[in-house]
Amino acid sequence: MDPVQRYALSLPAPPGSDMPPQPVVVHWTPERAAGLPVYQDTEGSTRAVIGPDHVARLLGADGTVRDHRLHAVQLP
Repeated sequence: MDPVQRYALSLPAPPGSDMPPQPVVVHWTPERAAGLPVYQDTEGSTRAVIGPDHVARLLGADGTVRDHRLHAVQLP
C-alpha cells in the first residue's frame, strides 16, 4: 500500500496569543521515526510523524517525537 502523500496540519498559535492556528501542508518523505513515516513542509521547518489514525506528532529539531498531538487531514 502506498503511503498518503500529503496531509494538512493546523499548528496552534503560541499560548496567550490572539493569532489563529496556522495551517501547513506536509509531504511524505522516505524517513521514519518511532516506526512511523515522516512528513515535512516544503521549507523543512515543520516535521511530523503521522500514524494510521491520522494523529500527527511533531518532531523536535533533534528528531525526537514530541508528545503534542495534532489532527492530520489527508489531502488528494
